[in-house]
Amino acid sequence: EKLGLRITRTDIEAVHRLGTATKTTSSGERVKRDRPRPIIVRFISRKATEDVLYNRRKLKNTPVTITEDLTHSNFVLLNLCLDHPGTEDAWSKRGKIFVKAQADGRIRLITCAGDLHRLPSTTTSTPVNARERRKQKALNRRLARDSSPATGHRDPSASFRDVVAGAPQSKDSTNVKQVA
Repeated sequence: EKLGLRITRTDIEAVHRLGTATKTTSSGERVKRDRPRPIIVRFISRKATEDVLYNRRKLKNTPVTITEDLTHSNFVLLNLCLDHPGTEDAWSKRGKIFVKAQADGRIRLITCAGDLHRLPSTTTSTPVNARERRKQKALNRRLARDSSPATGHRDPSASFRDVVAGAPQSKDSTNVKQVA
């Protein structure tokens, strides 16, 4: 509904939750998880998948995130790109990893970790990676939203949540994660 799409049951091939409903503590006790498990959805058509992935930006600043389901190696590569100091931003599209270089702003396809070494060096004395920049932007948006207009002070009951999707499994699926 919030995506502005009409997805029906006939558009979905399969849907299920990932992981187990409970987790084991260090003492061996089984307890209920503190947040909902991720949901993975496989669509009948690539168009439906791409429509959902394209419109996921409409869920910004909500407790729901939608991520592309990457292979384990691409998931690791995307995280390397996010942590690399020479990247301004990193994302995936159709299973491929892209970065925006911090030095020249150009978008590049990254196929292996070695491609990161070919990024132009930055001229800043304190490089910040894309992940930290994203966290700071989200925190600033949250602080601006939670500030009262009269005093400009942050609402102490508000909390900042960093939502990171787990390692995905198949190519045409989409992970949906909700934070309680």
